[in-house]
Amino acid sequence: MTGENRFNIFTWSSEIPFCMDDVWLGMQARNIAVVDLTIIREIEGQALAAYMERERTPSDILLPLSALSQMWVFSLYEFLRTWRQRARAIVRIHQAGYELSEEKRDDYFKQQVESAKAKEGHVKFALALPSDFVAKASDEEFIRSVENYRDKTEGLFHEAEALRVTLAKHEIPKTKGFVAEAPGYGRMEYLNGSMYWFIVLNDGSQLKVCRRELADMFFGFDVDEV
Repeated sequence: MTGENRFNIFTWSSEIPFCMDDVWLGMQARNIAVVDLTIIREIEGQALAAYMERERTPSDILLPLSALSQMWVFSLYEFLRTWRQRARAIVRIHQAGYELSEEKRDDYFKQQVESAKAKEGHVKFALALPSDFVAKASDEEFIRSVENYRDKTEGLFHEAEALRVTLAKHEIPKTKGFVAEAPGYGRMEYLNGSMYWFIVLNDGSQLKVCRRELADMFFGFDVDEV
């Protein structure tokens, strides 16, 4: 995998299914990368340098770093949620179509495209629309790429989802509103200056989630190269 020094934001985003043709979804992914690579990592470096120099936690730097890190986690979660919603819909159409006979399959796929177009009436200009991707539901190679990315990011999504529930809703993930302890309290990772959080799971165990690790998984960085 590639490290930061060889990372190309456009090449990376174009390899995410849907993001090459859908300008807005691709921009959403790239915005997450831009904020991480040009803003947050720089502040993380400043926090770590200040800690080494002062020999104490640099609260003046950690306050904005903590705020930005939380906002970044929310953005990552929303992108992954939106992407997975689209992936789930197109995979479901694909599977349903291939359960039909060949005579009925083409008509089914055409009906699904028309149904998607009916929801696009408020869009006056777009380079790509959801109906364009629904039209790919019969493309087995495209569907495999969607399933592969979905499987590859499964663990990342669930970590981001659990952290988002704690940070944004102040609840323990996968419970009926159980209150989380100190939901916004983050600590600084002394290896790279990144914020991390301990979240309580519904079985009472704790999970450590580091923002930098989420980012590296999202970008496909090899941690040994970063």
